[in-house]
Amino acid sequence: MKTRQVLIPACVCVLLISCAPLPIYRLHPIAEDTRWLQGQERVYVAQHGVEAEIAFDRTDGSELVFDLWIHNRSAPAFCIAPEQFYYVLLHTPKDTSSAQIGRVYARNPETKLLQIDVAVSRENASQATSAALDFTSATLNLVGDLATIKEEKTPEQIEQKEQEQREEEAARQERELLQESKLSRLQRERAYWATAPLRKTTLEMNQSLEGLVYFPAVEKKFYMYLKLMLPLGETTLEFVFAQEKIKP
Repeated sequence: MKTRQVLIPACVCVLLISCAPLPIYRLHPIAEDTRWLQGQERVYVAQHGVEAEIAFDRTDGSELVFDLWIHNRSAPAFCIAPEQFYYVLLHTPKDTSSAQIGRVYARNPETKLLQIDVAVSRENASQATSAALDFTSATLNLVGDLATIKEEKTPEQIEQKEQEQREEEAARQERELLQESKLSRLQRERAYWATAPLRKTTLEMNQSLEGLVYFPAVEKKFYMYLKLMLPLGETTLEFVFAQEKIKP
């Protein structure tokens, strides 16, 4: 009885922890001049012929999403590689002692697309395997029916056989719907990651590029600021944001 009394509260705690909603973050740029556009507070920086404007867009699960615009005004062509973007957490907006925490790098869209392609390939293989198994099962059922076609069957046996066939057909249709739903979700996810995020691009002079950049959200007590570092060609642009954590 004592064991049961201990296990029940423990199980309740596990359920409460596993069902806890993820925190929502709001990031506000620390800058003298900002402008608002469609609900986003945007900050602009220009350095060595490279211009950039950035805004915090939203929290997506455990990801921080930024909307970034980059323009090569007069610099030599350079490669924009989002996976090289990173941030560090700060105690204060001008803190320089937080290097020990380490850098948090942006997600690489090309890696994400590869992961989705692998998942699609596996799902297609799973569908092909299921179709082959369904065909084999139907063939075996047909062979069995032909082998016993001359045997007299009771109404109960006939009803049982028909019920089994209905259940098999319902299970097959449910399996196909689940597979199609998963494949459709993967295809939508791929279409999004192929177009919405900022992807690796060589930016020539007088060219611009805009897209979303995803970073893992890292929580560390007493570090209420975030410095975003964007290596772009021969320069690195810096943006500082104040973090506001909201618990749903």
